[in-house]
Amino acid sequence: MRRALALVLPLALAATMFAKDHAPTPLPDQLIIARHTFFDNGPLIVYEVLFVRSAPDGTSIERITLQPGHSVCYDPAKAEVATAQTTESLAGLLENKNPCAIPEKQLNHELQRRKHGLVFSSIEVSLRIQCGAQTRTLQADILDRDLFDPSANTPENTSWVMRTLTRIDSHLGKGVLDKPMFDFSEPQAAPPPTSPDAAAVAAGKYDDLFPNVDPSFRLSALYRAAQQVTPTPSIKLVSGNVPPDVIAAMKYPPIARAARIEGHVSFTVTPDSSGKVIAFKLVNGHPILAKTTEAQVAQWRLPTSAAGQTLPITLEFKLNCIAPAK
Repeated sequence: MRRALALVLPLALAATMFAKDHAPTPLPDQLIIARHTFFDNGPLIVYEVLFVRSAPDGTSIERITLQPGHSVCYDPAKAEVATAQTTESLAGLLENKNPCAIPEKQLNHELQRRKHGLVFSSIEVSLRIQCGAQTRTLQADILDRDLFDPSANTPENTSWVMRTLTRIDSHLGKGVLDKPMFDFSEPQAAPPPTSPDAAAVAAGKYDDLFPNVDPSFRLSALYRAAQQVTPTPSIKLVSGNVPPDVIAAMKYPPIARAARIEGHVSFTVTPDSSGKVIAFKLVNGHPILAKTTEAQVAQWRLPTSAAGQTLPITLEFKLNCIAPAK
């Protein structure tokens, strides 16, 4: 009897330990997603961090989007923060799939696809999750054929990541791929981070989500770059008799700013008895600047004392950007 007990007890203890070690890890209550989007037809390079957390009444989501720039004057870095609250549970967003249960071997196998065939665009994704006492970072590689080829034969886990990102993005409004390739709106400096997550990104806490990038492309560096104030272009009266408030109301054409066009525009105008311009004649100037000048001059109201006169005027369009050192 004692001998039987001596054999049974170790087996029972081993079974208990085995069950404990192999108990299913519960679904995480939050995840951090790092997404690097690259499209060579722009080129478009965007870094994003998404914080997805379970909430009492659903799921809270915050997306921080950072886009490198080439010049603070013409193509500044951009930072945007979008937040959303959805009644859908985190489990629902994940299709009740536990990322902690995805074998590392499967993910590594799926990452090998880049070696087979040309890749011109891609989305590199890292999911950081807490699996019990272990922090795991799962990687997925969404290739251009996954995005645009209906018969791409995308692997199971990569396909799941794509669907999960689509559901998360649907709660946040327009993302990078929904916006126009060329943006002619006035550049705006990003406001200082207000949320704890945005402040942590700006402070460098999540720089390690993209460990292999150039230092200037680290998340914290991009956030700082996006907060630089873009110089304001100006339109100044060089010669002619025009009230200052008329010149002050003129707007620098966005397309000229994007194309880095500046210079002088000379022309003549003739006002009627009410001060309205009834005749415009271009003397010289860049066609884009001349076109916007003519359109805006048509809205001018000049002193009635100048009625019937032909007034020569020269304006200076200036971007006020310092040329980069050669």
